[in-house]
Amino acid sequence: MKESVQLTKEMFQPVKMDNMAQNQISRPSVGFWKDVWRRFYRNAGAMIGVVLLAIILFFTFIGPSMGKTDYQTQNLSLQDMEPTIQSLISGDDYRFGTDNLGRDLWTRVWYGTKISLMIAFLAAILEIALGVMIGVISGYFGGIVDDILQRVIEVLYSIPNTIVVILLLIVFEPGILPIALALALTNWLPTARVVRAQVLKLKSQEYVLAAKTLGASHFRIMFKHLLPNVIGPIIVAIMFAIPTAIFYEAFLSFIGLGIRPPEASLGVIINDGAKNLQIFPHELLIPAIVLGTMMLSFNLIGDGLRDALDPRMRK
Repeated sequence: MKESVQLTKEMFQPVKMDNMAQNQISRPSVGFWKDVWRRFYRNAGAMIGVVLLAIILFFTFIGPSMGKTDYQTQNLSLQDMEPTIQSLISGDDYRFGTDNLGRDLWTRVWYGTKISLMIAFLAAILEIALGVMIGVISGYFGGIVDDILQRVIEVLYSIPNTIVVILLLIVFEPGILPIALALALTNWLPTARVVRAQVLKLKSQEYVLAAKTLGASHFRIMFKHLLPNVIGPIIVAIMFAIPTAIFYEAFLSFIGLGIRPPEASLGVIINDGAKNLQIFPHELLIPAIVLGTMMLSFNLIGDGLRDALDPRMRK
């Protein structure tokens, strides 16, 4: 019995406590944005979206210079030429074929993609700027200011966006800037509500109280202390606003209220191709595939950013 007790004491010895080792951090500190990038990089869907968007952007800027002619040159002797695998690979002929006026579809599709992206980015920047400004002011001041702004937002929510956009474009001459302004004036409402909710949650934090105590102005508190802390939802809102603007621009151009011919956008090209859908489907399918792929890539990236910026998604 004594031997077993002695053996047990020899086998199990108390561990020496090292207070210095307990206070050491075994894992190196990782910054917020580095952690966001790491989680975004591990998201397979988001990386697929990045690759698809990179390919589209590459051909958007390089593709028109690779075409046989510019996007406006007509050649009626080559109208409605269908694409072939050989022409797509070699580039010796019209890669995407031609439309009903003999224009190079390859050049028109990538030039139209550039125009659609320009309108989408401009509209997204304008609507995010307007939504952020209204949301921050409404959430920070509260009270009567918040009540008035929220009633205005509720009234605007009750009006269909498409009707407002169409009415604005009837008043103003269609073009890149008018279309972007019309889209921005109708699509800023969700951003304003998201930013307002975040500001309402953050304005009672200690650092805001400290800034008020030190005499910081309302403008400084709103845009120096509160706005940087809601940058995550704003980035996600931008990534979802761009495909929405792309869709609206294509729809407006399709019904004749967007970019006017002979200028090209994806909506204009799809509208032209829809007239010959049953005979020459490539004139519609090719720009529609580019449009769908572009919207899919932005949505995948937006989903990935939303997950990466959400602290609840951390493992």
